[in-house]
Amino acid sequence: MENIITYLEKNAIKFKNKNAFIDNNGSLTYEELFNNAKKVANGLSNYQNMPIAIYMEKSKELITVI
Repeated sequence: MENIITYLEKNAIKFKNKNAFIDNNGSLTYEELFNNAKKVANGLSNYQNMPIAIYMEKSKELITVI
């Protein structure tokens, strides 16, 4: 079983311009989802081994953070 990062990366290459997520406010392609998730991960890398609370409305942005 692969981890979520590997899964997102493979799908960002394979399904680059296909929608990964759609809500009432727009959509994210697999490539956008992967790139946005990398940005969030890089920003949170200073908080390794620390709990981080996320409070957001259900949205395409929340999917990126999860």
